[in-house]
Amino acid sequence: MMSLGAPWLLLLLLLPVGVIALHWRGKRRPTLIVGDARAFEKLPGTVRRSLHRLPMILRLLAIAALIIAAARPMSAKVTERITSRGIDIVIALDVSGSMRAVDFKPRDRLHVAKQVTKKFIEGRIGDRIGLVLFAGKAVTQCPLTVDHEVVVQLVDQAQTGMLGDGTAIGMALASAANRLRDATGESRVIVLLTDGANNTGKIDPVTAARLAGSLDMKVYAVGAGKRGRSEVPVKTAFGTRMVQIPDQLDEAALKQVAEAGNGRYFRATDAEGLARVFAEIDRMEKTEVEREKSTHYTDKFEPLLWLGLVLMLLELALAAGPLRKVA
Repeated sequence: MMSLGAPWLLLLLLLPVGVIALHWRGKRRPTLIVGDARAFEKLPGTVRRSLHRLPMILRLLAIAALIIAAARPMSAKVTERITSRGIDIVIALDVSGSMRAVDFKPRDRLHVAKQVTKKFIEGRIGDRIGLVLFAGKAVTQCPLTVDHEVVVQLVDQAQTGMLGDGTAIGMALASAANRLRDATGESRVIVLLTDGANNTGKIDPVTAARLAGSLDMKVYAVGAGKRGRSEVPVKTAFGTRMVQIPDQLDEAALKQVAEAGNGRYFRATDAEGLARVFAEIDRMEKTEVEREKSTHYTDKFEPLLWLGLVLMLLELALAAGPLRKVA
């Protein structure tokens, strides 16, 4: 960002403009014509006659450069310091095979879930965020961090099939709670997103949610998928074909999880609904962010100053040298 330390000095640029106006106004047409004037205009001119105005042009440019330099052009660099009391959030994302269902048009559930999750992460300025992925087992993909770019990249890399078959919701909640156990944020939150029912793992989801609730954590459970049957692409020896699967979401259990975890349960049946759910969670878990801006200025007048001096020296050299008779 550029600015001027003394912008009012730019009014002096009117001086070169005035000089040009007076110069052209002062020109006089000849009153005595000898012979054929049109023939006279066709006479070949010399290079020196063609350049006789160059010294004056260089002088005006030099004056303009010096005036702009005197106005002190400078670059401004704005530094923003963000301080926040901060919220610690762990997102537990289901990557089981059923997340490939294509009921969240135009893409599958996992693709839409990743896009919505990334947008949510990018909007949580000042918060520490972690990521747990789960299917047949649960793994901590990223511990709590303020480096949201890293978390977004890891969300983007999440794929179905990377953690086997099954839906270990209880293990995912336990892993998320373990990551938040020693967190020091103003609030500690688990956002669980799944489209199925707990069918593997050693820990029951409600038990894990109660553990999180006893540690003053909040659990927001998000159920994804339309009601009824959905299509899932399945690879076979004859290529990929679409297979109908029933709605596997255990809403009753997820409601118990949210209640035990001092949070809320949400159901999203399409892409727009999932975006609204995360926007609602974002509004419910607001954090206080303080912004302090400081501006650092760097002078940029030196190149213009040198340009003005060079132009003046060049004008003097031409006026005193090859163009001195016609300048």
